[in-house]
Amino acid sequence: MYRRLLEGIAYLFREVWVVLTKKFARLVKAPPHAWIGALTLQQMIEWFVHALTELHPETQEVTGFQT
Repeated sequence: MYRRLLEGIAYLFREVWVVLTKKFARLVKAPPHAWIGALTLQQMIEWFVHALTELHPETQEVTGFQT
């Protein structure tokens, strides 16, 4: 089940990357099959991770612990 979730997230990232790259290619009027390296998948994932950590900062708390 966990593997399927990770695969789904990976496919979603790839599709978003493809759409953004297509939009960028249209803006710069690149040929249909040109390689557009302006937005790498790694860069998009790093932006996503940065946005998530800003929204949900990691805390070092132990919850549910009773003495």
